[in-house]
Order: sequence, then C-alpha cells, then structure tokens
Amino acid sequence: MKAGVCSYCFNAMLTKNEITLMEIVSFVGKETEADCFEPLTRFWDDKRDEFEQARELADLAKDVGIEISCYAQDNNFHLYDEAMNRKGIEESIRRLETAKILGTDTVRLDPRTSLPESPDDVDVDDLIERMAKSLAEVADAALAMNIQIGLENHGRLLGRIGTTKRIIDLVNRPNFGINLDFTNFRHVFGEDHIEAAKLFAPQTRHVHAKDFYKRADKPDGSGWNEIP
Repeated sequence: MKAGVCSYCFNAMLTKNEITLMEIVSFVGKETEADCFEPLTRFWDDKRDEFEQARELADLAKDVGIEISCYAQDNNFHLYDEAMNRKGIEESIRRLETAKILGTDTVRLDPRTSLPESPDDVDVDDLIERMAKSLAEVADAALAMNIQIGLENHGRLLGRIGTTKRIIDLVNRPNFGINLDFTNFRHVFGEDHIEAAKLFAPQTRHVHAKDFYKRADKPDGSGWNEIP
C-alpha cells in the first residue's frame, strides 16, 4: 500500500489563492515522505484547459518523484433534470481522459445531485436508483479505459453504510467500488467505521484517512460538530 496526500488537505489555502496545485505537488514531492498525490477537480484553474493542466501536473509529479494515486471528481448528476443529468454524466466520462493524462487508473466520484425539494421530502430509494443508473454509465465508460471507480461515502443524504452498499450493489460493475473514507461513517452518522471497513474491504478501490478531534460535549452522529 502507498500513502499519499489529498489536495483537499490544502483546501483553505487553495480557496484563498495562497497556493496553487503545482506548488502543492512540488511541496509534497520535495518536503514530505508521501508516495503519491490526489488532485481534485475544483482546484483546476477554470480559465485554462483541464487536459493541459493535467499534463503539466503529471510532468511535475514525475520530476519530484511522486505518483498520482487517484483523480477525485466533484460531481452533480442533476438526477431530476434529464438534460442536466446527461451533461453531468458526460462531464464525468470526459474527465476519465484527465485521469489517463495524470497517469492514474483510479477515479473517485462524489454521488451528489441538486434536489427538486427539501432533502426531508426526497424518496431516498428512488434517488438511489437514479444515482446508480448514472454511475453505471460512467463505470461502463471507465471499464473500457481500464479505470476503476471509487464511490465516495460522503454527504448526509447518501453517505450511510447501507446506502453506500446499496448503490454499489445496484451499479454492479467489476470496476466499481468504494473510495473508503471510513471516518465519515463515524463522524457524520455515528456508525461503526471499523465494521464499515470490514464490510467494504473487498470493494475498496481507494482510501481516504483522516483523524478527528472528538468533542466530549456532543457524541458522534448527534449533530454538526466544529473541528478545530
């Protein structure tokens, strides 16, 4: 197993334009013992071509001696708008080529969608089926490119153990599994992240690991926690 650094670790600095992805890659390669790095789509310069930036980042990573472990995508599959749903699927498929340029065979997808109403009023079973259909199409395109897809267990609507497992089972593709961010299960829902890791081990394509400051005044899963 190889250990690396995710670009989201630098989220605060990136959103304030205090650092660039290229500077992060240089830092990770030269100043840490990491084996690899994971870029996230939101941190590209939206005024420049994504493929061009990916080539530059891949070249720099090679120069500083690290690999690209995974290409993490921000996604909105717009499940309740047919035209926007098609656009979201095609964008995810197009970005598979970015992964190839980066030199990785692993892509992380975040199962998000705009909703027509309040989350409390959504038919979650219907939402899961819609999401699985979109993800299956992306997975099929990825399979043809020898790319594996890891579903992020993230968000308060589709991030529970049972929900994540249901989506993976419905997609039912050999290259489709989970990007296991195991502490999300514990921190967001109070679910047993150890048991989750055991359950998803055969379907794990990529792993995000982080530690959390545990507050004594609010148990896990009971509400929103502020992390210092």
